This record gives sequence, C-alpha cells and structure tokens, in this order.
Amino acid sequence: MRIKLYFITLLFLIKFCYGFSFPSNITFNSFSISNFLDISGSTFFNGDTKINLKNHMFLTHKDELKLSIKDMEIGAIFFSDYYGFMENSTLDFVKGLINNNLSIGDYDIYGEIKGYSIGGIFIKRSINLGNFLSLFFTPKLYIGFDYQDGVLSGNFSKIDEETYSFDIFLNYIYNNNLLYRRIDMVKGKGIGYSFDFGILFNLLKNLSFSLNIEDLGGRVYWFDIPYTNAKASSDREYVDENGYIAFRPLISGYEGYKDYIQFLPLKLDINIGYKGERNNFILELSFKDDYNSLYIKYCYILSNNKKISQFKNERFNIIDSLSPSGFYLLFFIDNCQFFNLIYGISLLM
Repeated sequence: MRIKLYFITLLFLIKFCYGFSFPSNITFNSFSISNFLDISGSTFFNGDTKINLKNHMFLTHKDELKLSIKDMEIGAIFFSDYYGFMENSTLDFVKGLINNNLSIGDYDIYGEIKGYSIGGIFIKRSINLGNFLSLFFTPKLYIGFDYQDGVLSGNFSKIDEETYSFDIFLNYIYNNNLLYRRIDMVKGKGIGYSFDFGILFNLLKNLSFSLNIEDLGGRVYWFDIPYTNAKASSDREYVDENGYIAFRPLISGYEGYKDYIQFLPLKLDINIGYKGERNNFILELSFKDDYNSLYIKYCYILSNNKKISQFKNERFNIIDSLSPSGFYLLFFIDNCQFFNLIYGISLLM
C-alpha cells in the first residue's frame, strides 16, 4: 500500500496549493471494491481488517492521477486485482481450523488464488473524427509489485480428536508469500506494458456510448520471482530397500526462483452515459476473464462546483476529484452474487 500513500500525499499537496477545489486539468480517481474484505477504513492499509470467507473472493483497487493537455492525458496509475476460490468442503475445513471446531469427517481440499499489483505511467491520445466520434489510444509502462498464482489441492480426514490423515499438494508462484513465512526470501522484479483502445460515440447532445478495451497485449516480465512446489502427507512410514522401517518427511518439496511471463487479462467495458442540466446517469458493463459486472451511477446535481468527494461503505470505496454537489445513487452487481448499493448526498462547498 506504499504506492497508495504516495498518491494520497500528492493529492494533499495539490489540495494545499489550490484549496479544496481541483484545477480542471488535473484529476484524481480511486476505486476499490471487495466482497470479502472491509475496505472502508484505515485498518485496510495496515492489514488489520475484517475477513468474510466465501467460495468466490475478489478485491479490485485502482488509483489514477492524470494531467490533461489539449487532446492528451499524462498520468500515473496503481492497480491491484485479486481473485480466490475455495470449494465448499475446503471452505468448511478452513473455517473449522480458524474457529478451532473442525468436525470429524473427510474434506476434499481445493483452493486457488490469482492476482497482481502493478504501477506505472501512461500517455492517452485522443483523435476527434468529427462531432460524433472520437478514438483513444493509451500505451502504458508498468512496474510489478506483486504476483499470485497458486493452487492448493488434496484431501484431509479427521478420524477422531487425536488422529488425522492427509495428502496436500501446493504449487505456488508469488512475490509476497501469503501462505507461510519463507526464510530469507528475496522478491522478484517485474516490468511490463500494455495498451488501451477506446471508441466514443456522441449519439445525441446529452447521450454518449463508449467501448473501451484495457490491457490489450499486456504482460509483465518477472525476473527471479519466488515459487514453491510442496507436499504434506501423513503417510510417512515405509520399508526401505534394506528391509528397515523408515519415515518420510512430513513436508517435502522445493523452493526456488525463476523467470516468468505474466499475461494481463483483457478487460472490455461498455458504457452508456447521459448528462443533463441536473441529471447524470452512467451504466457500465465490464467483462474480464470469467468475471462480469454491472455498475450504475446516478446523480441529481445541486451545484456544478467540482470538488473532491468520497462515497463508501464496507465493500465499496470511490474517490472522485471532479464530482459535483448533489444526490448520488451507486449500484453494483456481478456474476459472483455480489451486490452493493450506496446512496447519499454530497454537499461540497
């Protein structure tokens, strides 16, 4: 979260220089959403936060600071995107371990985590083709901060209160080890790039339609990133070639480093917007891998003064430097059965 603090510090300096209004050519936006973490307060930045385990878990966070110059935008970006999955049996097993009330029985173990954190710079170039059509092209350069790609599989049986049987396998690539403390671990270094492409149609005076493709051809090259291949088994006793009883280690495997190419997932956004004298409306459909979402924002404008505002609850957090004063209604739903509704009034004088 160090990059996040850099953004906040820079934002504070801009606010100090310009007051609480924002210069029209500088914008800052932040978007955070999670279906299992409380991201509403300062506890999110120091790791002391509430966790609600689910079969499907995700966390998305994006900070963007940009300067607009004629038909060009220059800016910096920080982006995190994480996804986790556990089968029902695995979810029951993990909750039982956490609450120290694991029931006697058999558990199929399967869980996976995928995600990354990257930061970088971009230059966005717009080309106006008449009054109704605009094209956007954005090259980006990235530095990789974190990468997660792991699968935990196997089986676990609690026979009685004192007896267990298990075979568990781990294949894990990471730049921050979230499963265990690895001694003398050195983080890898990542560098990458991607391209965004967008089309904007001004259908009517106040109605627009846009299509945006993010991270086209995107990839991050990781150098000396850590990884682990390991097995834990309760079946330790065997007879060696000399006929003696021997014991296998409880945990065996290999920890190492390797070069790795991470391919950034392609994201498609379809956006319909209406901007009237008092009413603003945005409907956005997003598609990324197997994850789809619908976002709706409505605002009844009371004042057109552009100020810094924030809309949040436990699972949803937006900071917008160019929000007018008014009444807001925010709605979000996805195909992982996650639903969020935020409403409120923003009076920014």
